[in-house]
This record gives sequence, structure tokens and C-alpha cells, in this order.
Amino acid sequence: MITGAQVAEKAKSLLLMGTIPYVLGGETLKGMDCQGLVEWTLRELGMEVDYRGTNDMWRNLLSQKGSIEDGVARFGEIPLGALIFIVDHDGGEPDRYQDDEGNAWHVYVKISDDMLVHASASNLMVTTRLFADVTIENGGPNAYGLIHGVDYGVDGDADTEPVSAPVVKAWKPRFSRLTFKSGCMGNGVRELQTGLNRLGNELSVDGRFGPLTEQAVLAFQKQQGLETDGVVGPRTWTALIQAVNG
Repeated sequence: MITGAQVAEKAKSLLLMGTIPYVLGGETLKGMDCQGLVEWTLRELGMEVDYRGTNDMWRNLLSQKGSIEDGVARFGEIPLGALIFIVDHDGGEPDRYQDDEGNAWHVYVKISDDMLVHASASNLMVTTRLFADVTIENGGPNAYGLIHGVDYGVDGDADTEPVSAPVVKAWKPRFSRLTFKSGCMGNGVRELQTGLNRLGNELSVDGRFGPLTEQAVLAFQKQQGLETDGVVGPRTWTALIQAVNG
């Protein structure tokens, strides 16, 4: 049987293969999205998988799932090779899912005690982010899942009744009517940093529009086909709000 450690190592191996670009719908080394990264990993280990997005995985791939805190309470720590999700309960899930499972719109693989790997749309490639087995506020990872048929070496590997992930409301920044650029400071910049983090960035929400925030803004504008000027005005705010809540 495949183990959670094997899932972690196979996903981790992607980081040794050079830059793998983010490609929506991609599932190969030429380019992949977050679902494609999970599917590539499991296929490399001999599993047959074919899912219609992260919401399909959240509902049908897992033997157990719940909030990060529930997983830690159950196992002591989230096992290696577990899938880590961002799940919102804001009505953003595809119409075909008429249930209360929420909108699981991004997925990572836990590859070490403090690291996740994922295909990041904001960073435009397969990359990592730090993770300490706690929910990351402001739109970060908030749920875990154990893959059906994978041995994680923990009590309760058999199917159990899942626990819902925490409810996260739609993001409605108060300062989106204002324009921000490099050098700005204050609560509006904190909202901007929060929105960018919900798309996979790891900015300090410190209210300072510095080089890292500007870099994240430029990457987002390029991804969205906007003018890449680093200025967050009405068009960039609108695109950011839609991307976070979409």
C-alpha cells in the first residue's frame, strides 16, 4: 500500500525538476495547476485518479477531512502526505455541488513538518509555503484531508465521518475605493496584502507597501492581463476581489 511518506516524497521531488510553470488544467511536468500537481503525484505512485477540480477531490478523494485543528487534535499533527485545502463557505463552489461541503478552491501537499508544496497561480509555478499545522487566517490553508487508500500510519485510517472546515465569509475590503502604490502605508495596504495572501502569497500583513508587496501586485496584474504598473486602483481592486471570492 502507498504511504503518506511516499506521497510527500513524490510531491517534494517536483522541486528538484527545475521550474515547473503554473498552467490551468495542466497535469504534467510541462505545466500544472494545484489539482494537476496532486493527480501527477498519485499517478506516479500507481494510483488511478481523474477528478474534476479541487472541489471534486474534497468531496470524493478523501477518507477523512476536517479543520486543521481537528486533524491535530485527532492525530497530534497533520500526517506527511496529507492534502491541505483552502475551503470557503461563501457560496463560491461550482453549481453542480449543491451541498454544505463548501468551496475547496486550492490544494497543497504536506511534504515536511513545516512545508507545503503547491502549484501557485500568483507565483506562476510550482513552489512551497511554510505551514505549522495551524489554520492560516485571511484566506490561507484551513482544512486537511487524508487520501482514500493511502496508509498514513495513524489511528483511524479507516473512513470516518468528516468534520466540516471553518466557515469563511466572502472577502469585502473596506478600502477598495482608494488607490495604493509603493510607499503607501495603513489599513488599506493591510487589506491589499490580505487579498494577495488569499491567492497564495506569503506577505507580512504589516500595512507597508514595500518591494515584496509590489512584486506580488505586479505578478497578479500580469496574470490578470492588467497594466503591470504596480498601482492598485479600481481595475486591480476589482480583479483582486473577484479572484479571491471566485
